[in-house]
Amino acid sequence: MAVIVFLAVGTQLSDLIDRPLAWTVRVLPTGRMLEHSLLFAVPVCVALYLYFRRHNRLRVERTVAFAVGTLSHVVNALPPSLCGDPVYIRHLLWPGLSRSGYDTASRSIVGHFTAIDLTEFGAFQLGLAVVAVIVWVLDE
Repeated sequence: MAVIVFLAVGTQLSDLIDRPLAWTVRVLPTGRMLEHSLLFAVPVCVALYLYFRRHNRLRVERTVAFAVGTLSHVVNALPPSLCGDPVYIRHLLWPGLSRSGYDTASRSIVGHFTAIDLTEFGAFQLGLAVVAVIVWVLDE
């Protein structure tokens, strides 16, 4: 079960770092910048792995699960980029590639969730998440 928790935290870490820094604290121009960059996420994963391996504080499979979760979240920009929307790939190599910001004046974490428009794709993703949670609970 602990491996699943590390995987889950890894999948959300990028948003838990970047969105508050952009929308609440306003030190980043977008909610996809610092931790959404491979130039930041990869060294964080490697450093975490090396630290825990050296100090035997966690089993290696937990840090690998965290890295898989983090990197899978970060590279989710590839499909839109390959479909002709290259702006999404720019954050993968920030600050190496510049990234223009978007208006965050009215954005907040709560405002983001209240403004979600449930499209067919969004409903599909929500359904997958519900199925995953059900399977996880039943598997315990």
